Amino acid sequence: MCSLAATEVGRAVRPAAAVPSRGIIVVGVGNPILGDDGVGWRIAEALDHLLTQDPALGQKVGPVEIEELAVGGLQLMEHLIGYARAILVDASCDGRPPGTIWSAPIDAQTTRGSAHLDSAHDVSLVTAIAAGKALGAVLPESLHFVGVSVANDRVGEFSERLSAAVAAAVEPAVNVVVGLLLAAHDA
Repeated sequence: MCSLAATEVGRAVRPAAAVPSRGIIVVGVGNPILGDDGVGWRIAEALDHLLTQDPALGQKVGPVEIEELAVGGLQLMEHLIGYARAILVDASCDGRPPGTIWSAPIDAQTTRGSAHLDSAHDVSLVTAIAAGKALGAVLPESLHFVGVSVANDRVGEFSERLSAAVAAAVEPAVNVVVGLLLAAHDA
């Protein structure tokens, strides 16, 4: 019988030895009905479509799970338990021109631009990851963020449409994620 390191509303965090690695997860984070905040979901959907339509690329990339989530902090950390690597894709209110794509390891992110990875109502994802590891959760050793810069006024607007600049960034952002997946597969 496995002892549990922590429990939150019926969901257990298991000690490191109890959770086998599930490989790589890509998470599109955001809210698809809040304008440009939905770009993470659109990128995840486009990536899933690309890998389904191009089996040769899917084989090169290797097994990957793709999810769309509207959570951050501790709840997002819980979704990452058991994965060796994770790539998170989200809108970023970072002051760059809308549609700018950037990528960095999560611990190198210096702005609080992503409302889902870092929130005033929850701990930052970096803090949640540290807490989870301290409790014995198996969390990704490689955690990468792909951001698409958006204008502040476009992430709270009720709309299922992306602005033109952000919509144009979806395909190039998918290519960035594919590059990260290929690099992870070759590692």
